[in-house]
Amino acid sequence: MCYGGVNEISLCAENLVILEIELEVDSAMNFSHPTNAPKLQHVSISVMYPHDVRDIITWVGKDCPQVESLYFDMWFGDHPWAYSLPSEVPTFGHLRQLYILMEYNQLFDVTQVAALITACPLLQRLHLVGRGRKAYYVWRTGASLRNHHLHLHLKEVEFGGFRGLENEVALVLYILKSALALERMVLRRDYRWYTGASKGGRWEERKDYKGLTWSENPPYTVTFDQSKLQRQLRGQAASPTAQVIVI
Repeated sequence: MCYGGVNEISLCAENLVILEIELEVDSAMNFSHPTNAPKLQHVSISVMYPHDVRDIITWVGKDCPQVESLYFDMWFGDHPWAYSLPSEVPTFGHLRQLYILMEYNQLFDVTQVAALITACPLLQRLHLVGRGRKAYYVWRTGASLRNHHLHLHLKEVEFGGFRGLENEVALVLYILKSALALERMVLRRDYRWYTGASKGGRWEERKDYKGLTWSENPPYTVTFDQSKLQRQLRGQAASPTAQVIVI
């Protein structure tokens, strides 16, 4: 975990299999040195600043192309428009599992998330979590969500912290229309969250923002009509075997 004072990471570990990075300050990390970690398979990253997101995504994609699972905890904060992926998102050619935890005060930009998913051609399991307050601004979905990139291997999708918001539904529709082999999609209000090695390295079950239930947290509550949602999603899946479960 980096709290400050660390500006550069040079990774040279031939037998390293699992790597966890937690950045809780504006660190301006430098990943310019070539990485020598040929056996690295699993990467867990927790960041709070936009440029760290861009730098780390570029670093993992270019220097660690063999990685098979990626856990990403990213904080969007009060100004999600300041966050953006690299202008050219690298291809994660061997990635099979992707977990994205999005923490935000306003709504995240679904086109950003879709671009990251598109960069994983062999992705089999996708786990999304939206953890944030009730939004007061709604991003408009962009052209990248209308031009669907087909996913041939994606079979399982879980969206935790789901509240039926406009951008969440847009992202779900994008995935349904793109995943030709999808077998199961679960949309649920609660979610699983990885605490990180510094806090015990365990998975915890959470109900809503800051662990509160919807009824306990009315200022940040967004209720949605499940029957309306099911109508929106009905017939949208490209896969004939896809099951969509709303919990």
